Amino acid sequence: MSFATRKEFEDLGLHYISLCEKEVCKMTDLSKFKLSYYKFDWSARRRSSRGGWYPNKGGAGISIAMHHTCGENVTSRPKDRPFRAYEYKSFDNDPVIGGFLTTSHEHYLAMVIAHEVAHAAQYFRKYILKKSAGNPHGQIWKQIYAHLRVAIVNPLIPEQKPLELEYAKLKESITNNKKHNKIDWSKVTSDMIDWDQVQKNVYEVRFKEGKRAANKT
Repeated sequence: MSFATRKEFEDLGLHYISLCEKEVCKMTDLSKFKLSYYKFDWSARRRSSRGGWYPNKGGAGISIAMHHTCGENVTSRPKDRPFRAYEYKSFDNDPVIGGFLTTSHEHYLAMVIAHEVAHAAQYFRKYILKKSAGNPHGQIWKQIYAHLRVAIVNPLIPEQKPLELEYAKLKESITNNKKHNKIDWSKVTSDMIDWDQVQKNVYEVRFKEGKRAANKT
């Protein structure tokens, strides 16, 4: 991926970080929220993004796995082909904070940033306000994330019905080709994988990172 394309995605990332900070500040008790740290990590080895407390960086922060979110490996698909932006299985079907179909990686990036900023706000609430942060994806986090989704991300999401029909046809075509051992691998994308185990692994990594960060303070 070219430097210019990376810069374009990073500029979009900064835009959504700024919007998320402003929206979090509109919420009760979080009027002074601000990220102390952010990172756009383009390493191909980095599979999951993180939002939380970074004591060595000054406080609440986020680190976005850019290669997985909008790297060349996922943006190389045809621009008009729908793909699934997944959320965690426990709330992926939620009408407000769940996953969705889109043709734009900007929408996916906005979703990931909102998700991680909500985690960062949790830890800001815990360490700065000395109030409960709740569970990683508990009610406090969901309240913050839902606010960001409604205000910033969801208005970007295209109408789902036409995309659902197109996506279903694409998956059916791949399934039929598989039966005849004629899979067009160029049409097979990571959003078509069963993410149950992947999501479980990501959650475990985040949980361990959160505990390590908390123990350092």
